Amino acid sequence: MAIQNHTHVAHREFLDWYFATQIPAHVGEYGVGRKDDFTAERDTDLVREYYRFTTNFFALHGMPTTVWDDQGWFAISHGTELVYGLAENIVLPRPAPAPAPAPEPSPPPAPPVDSGSSRPLAVCMLLASAFLSMLSSFA
Repeated sequence: MAIQNHTHVAHREFLDWYFATQIPAHVGEYGVGRKDDFTAERDTDLVREYYRFTTNFFALHGMPTTVWDDQGWFAISHGTELVYGLAENIVLPRPAPAPAPAPEPSPPPAPPVDSGSSRPLAVCMLLASAFLSMLSSFA
C-alpha cells in the first residue's frame, strides 16, 4: 500500500496538469536501481510490485511509459536474458479486442439492364451470395 500512496502523492501535481491541459504525456525512465554490490536487492516482490503498480497506474490514466534499463544498476535484462521477473510485471496483458459489429445488409442490386442474357446477372448473384456468406462467418 505504501507504493500506491507514494505514487499517488508524488505524481498528483503532474496528473492535475495532465488532465487540465489535455496535453499527451509519456512517463519515461523510471525504475529501481542498486549499485553493483546490492543488485540482488532488486529481486524482491516489493520491486516487482513497484514496476507492476507504476506501469498500471499511468496506463490507466492513458499514459505510455518507458522503464529505464541500463543493463546495469537498473537492469530489466542482461543481453537477451530477463532478470528478476521484472519485465513480466511491466508488460501488461492486452485485453481481447471487441468483436466487430455485424455488417449492415447490402441494398438489393439494381435491376439489370436488358442485355438479352441473364448470365452476367447470375454471376453477380453468385458472387454476392459468396461475399455475404463470407461476411456472416465473421459475425
